[in-house]
Amino acid sequence: TCKGNTRCLKKYCMCYAAGRKCDPAVCGCRNCENDSDRTVAPRVLKGCTCRQSKCLKKYCECFAAGVECDQAKCSCRDCKNRGEAGPVMQL
Repeated sequence: TCKGNTRCLKKYCMCYAAGRKCDPAVCGCRNCENDSDRTVAPRVLKGCTCRQSKCLKKYCECFAAGVECDQAKCSCRDCKNRGEAGPVMQL
């Protein structure tokens, strides 16, 4: 649920981070500009560098985008967002 000045156009918005348009009925955002009138460009993931969160928090770019961490791109430690090891965030 986005609040404030981000207008759902920052990575803090779960929908935007996943490359999807917001659905106010689902995410309950305010002052949203990530709607059907705007084209959402697919996000290019550089890979995360999580150290303590085990890639299970929204500030992990992979977790926030709803994808598993990739060993080739990510340099995270003690990852729980890979394969059968853990959940990928569902929107």
